[in-house]
Order: sequence, then C-alpha cells, then structure tokens
Amino acid sequence: MKIKFLNLILIALLFSCGNMTKNFVKKGDAYIKGGTAGGEPWRDSLKFQRISWYSDLNLMYDVFLAKIDPDSKFWKWFSESESRRLKKCHAVYIMIDFSLDSDRISHSMFYNQILSDDLTDIVTNDFDSALTNHPDYNKFFLALYKTKTLCASRDIGDLEISFPNYRTRILHF
Repeated sequence: MKIKFLNLILIALLFSCGNMTKNFVKKGDAYIKGGTAGGEPWRDSLKFQRISWYSDLNLMYDVFLAKIDPDSKFWKWFSESESRRLKKCHAVYIMIDFSLDSDRISHSMFYNQILSDDLTDIVTNDFDSALTNHPDYNKFFLALYKTKTLCASRDIGDLEISFPNYRTRILHF
C-alpha cells in the first residue's frame, strides 16, 4: 500500500514539473495606494492592469498600465509644466515595464506594438520620481522597471500584444 501511495506522489510530482517548461501569460491588477504632494496626503488608489510573460518560472516581460485623469490625486505628482503638456492629451497613461532578457523579449519589441502617432511617450521626471519613491513601488520590487507616461491623441481601445511563442494578449487602453 505504501509503495502504491509513494508511486502516486512521484507521478504527480513528475506531471506537475512537466508543466513548468511552458511559456505562459498572467493577467491581473495592482494598486498604488495613497500618496503625498505638497504636504497633502491622500488615500486614493491608482489601479494598474498588469500582464506578465513567463518562460518556465522566469518573469521575461512585465507591464503595468494605468489611465490617469487630471482630477486624480496622483496628477499632483506632475510638475506644472508636465501637467500643462499632458492636459492637451485626449488620455494619459502611466506604464511601468520590465524586460529580463532583451534578446528574448525586449522593451523595443513591446514599444513597437503600442507606440504610434496616436500614442506617444512624454518625459515626466517629477512624476517618475514621486512614483519611484512611493512605498508600494518597493513592495512590487519595481527598481529594475522603466516608467513611461503615454499621451493618447484619441481613443486607443484595445491593443493586441504578441511575442514569439506566447499567446496573444489584449492590453486595454
């Protein structure tokens, strides 16, 4: 009886390990909670959609995307000049992304799929600094990630993101 039980456990272990050699994609949400600007704290949250591409158990590419409106408390993290430029946009998005191996999935592979005449990158050093100094930024271990502020000149809708040997995923703008 014990041998049959041990064989069953061994078979289960082998099958579970066999699943670890696949590429897979996970989706979810993440939140940056609260903040401070000009001595004024707030408890609002900035909701990010998150898509993560894995090979085996290695995180190969990871992206967080959040829409931010001028009436959001987090808008206060933009400097006056950044805010002026961004108010001309139809919509503004904050993107935080990571690439483990640029030979397999690079930032440029991702940017080539999303950036266009309708969605451009705007430099926002003040916002980036406030975000990287937020405690939740460290909680998500984002020190190796890049932050971009994206300006949309029109409704972007959904974009398909496709990497070689991974299922296509939809990024909702």
